[in-house]
Amino acid sequence: MLEMLDISVFKKFALREHVNFEIRGEFFNVMNTPNFGGPGTSLGSATFGVVTLTQANDPRIGQLTARINF
Repeated sequence: MLEMLDISVFKKFALREHVNFEIRGEFFNVMNTPNFGGPGTSLGSATFGVVTLTQANDPRIGQLTARINF
């Protein structure tokens, strides 16, 4: 089974002697792998052993950040 895959990339640029510019991209659940909840465990229940198809984790998310350090 494929697990969740997170990726982060960044690049730092020197603008002046003590000033840097950094750009960063972070991506979570890159493969968009669903993580479903567990099956029903109540004996005698109509939902015993039934796995609901509700995704328990977040879908693919990405964010981009720019930062100036001085």
